[in-house]
Amino acid sequence: MHVQSARPRRVPLLRLALGVGVIVAALAGASTASAATFPLDVTPVTPANGLTIAPSTTGVLAFELTGSVPPSVYSVFVEISRSPTLGQDGTLADDLNTGMGSLGRRDSDPTRWYGSASIRYLNQPGTFYYQFHANASDPYSGSAPEICPDAGISACTLASPVYAFTVAAPQSQPQPQPQSQPQSQYLPLSTASAKSAARRLATRVYGARKPRVASFHRIDFSRVTCRVTWRTRSGAKRSRAMKVRRTTWGGVQAYLA
Repeated sequence: MHVQSARPRRVPLLRLALGVGVIVAALAGASTASAATFPLDVTPVTPANGLTIAPSTTGVLAFELTGSVPPSVYSVFVEISRSPTLGQDGTLADDLNTGMGSLGRRDSDPTRWYGSASIRYLNQPGTFYYQFHANASDPYSGSAPEICPDAGISACTLASPVYAFTVAAPQSQPQPQPQSQPQSQYLPLSTASAKSAARRLATRVYGARKPRVASFHRIDFSRVTCRVTWRTRSGAKRSRAMKVRRTTWGGVQAYLA
C-alpha cells in the first residue's frame, strides 16, 4: 500500500496581502485617533484677547486663563506665534513659533491657570497670536463625562481658539523745552526791596552799622541806583553807590556800582 506524504498547505498570496492591509489600516486609524484635537473651553485673562501692550525688553510675558479644564490635566501650555497658521495637530504651527510657556492651576481658584512665557521679538511692534493647549486622557473607556469625545480614543489634545495681542510702537519721548529765563528788565522792583538789598550789601561788604539810603535813582521799573551812607566805629562817614536789579520774581541782586 502506497501512502502519499502530507504537504504543507500554502496560504494564497492574495489572502496574506489582504490581512496585512487590514492591520496597517487599523494601526493608521489608531494613530489618527490618538492625535485627535478637541476644543478647550477657556478664556484668556492676561493678556486679554485684542489687548495692546507696550514693548518688553525682558521678553517675558505673564499669562492667565479661566475656564473649564478637566481635572486630569496637570499642565496647560501656551504657544505664541507671529502667524495664526495652524499645524497638523490643530495648534499653532511649530515652525512659526516665537514663544512657549506653561501654566499651572491656581490653588486658591481651580478655575484659573497662571504662568509665563518667553517670547522672541517682544520688543518689536506688531501682532502676536497665542493659543492654549493641553494633553488629556480617558483612562477608563466609556467613563462619563469623556474628556476625549470620540469612541476608542484614550488620549487627545485639547486646544483653545487662537487669540491675539498687539505690541505697540515705542513712543518717542518729547524733548523738554528749554525754559527761558525771565529778563530782569521785565520784572518790577519795588523801592522798599531795592533799598533793603542795598543796605544788606553795605553791611556784608563793608561791615556798615545802621546803613541808610541817602539817594535813590530809578533806571527803569526793574533797576535802580542807590547811594548808601553809614558811619564806621570811629565815627567816620562813608558813602558808596550801589545798583540793584530784579533777577526773578522772587530774587533781587545788589552789586557795587
